[in-house]
Amino acid sequence: MSEKATVTDIYDEGAKPDTRFIGAQGFAMVIDVDGQRTLFGTGRRSRYLAHNLSQADLTADVFDRLAVSHGHLDHCGGFRELIAERTPTAPKLPVYAPVSAWNRKGHIRVDGLYGGTDEAGRYERHDVYDWTDLSEHLALSPALPFDGGAECVMVIRGATGPVVICGCAHPGLQKIVDVVKARYSMPPQTFIGGLHIGKKNDKRADECAQVFESCGCKRLYLNHCTAVEGTNRMRVTLGLHGVKDFYAGMTLSFDL
Repeated sequence: MSEKATVTDIYDEGAKPDTRFIGAQGFAMVIDVDGQRTLFGTGRRSRYLAHNLSQADLTADVFDRLAVSHGHLDHCGGFRELIAERTPTAPKLPVYAPVSAWNRKGHIRVDGLYGGTDEAGRYERHDVYDWTDLSEHLALSPALPFDGGAECVMVIRGATGPVVICGCAHPGLQKIVDVVKARYSMPPQTFIGGLHIGKKNDKRADECAQVFESCGCKRLYLNHCTAVEGTNRMRVTLGLHGVKDFYAGMTLSFDL
């Protein structure tokens, strides 16, 4: 039997029907690969993250690391509570993120990874600059700049090619495709996550569809900031079978 990686959506605007998973604004994925478990994002609100983790029979202690794609609140709002919920005897949690994602504490709200004194000593900060190998089949891309910050994507080295897990694609989908292709000698074969299309943005949806067509990526599992309207628009160009929803409570499996 071949080795496998699984990706479970734990926080998204949509939730799997007929389950107790809650849909709420934000993004978080659980990646199980190489005998390790990575949380990618924490969503916007800690109570929804904690609820959905409990529905998946997971706790804050089970993760070998946390990675955050960028510093927007819907990707890191649950950070402090996640750290605080780990038991005092748990190992320090390695936290990987672009430099721009850290310590963005505003006058009105915290927007970014911000740890208070109560969480100090419970995590280790790892700034992401270039490609960062997390395990044999899992890596974080370089921090790709966009207006207001930088974003990295998660990549699983699957048996049929790279599987990209993306928060929002703020730097642009073509830039993400190019950096993945440069490292793995082929473009993404599967794309999971958000494209920052939202409502009434047919132009961006059509541009993304063209990028996927050009690079030959035919397995898309879209959610978060793609929005229902964006996903439906992508189906106009790419077809119903290649563009699927991926909501909280759903799991995908990939051969390695």
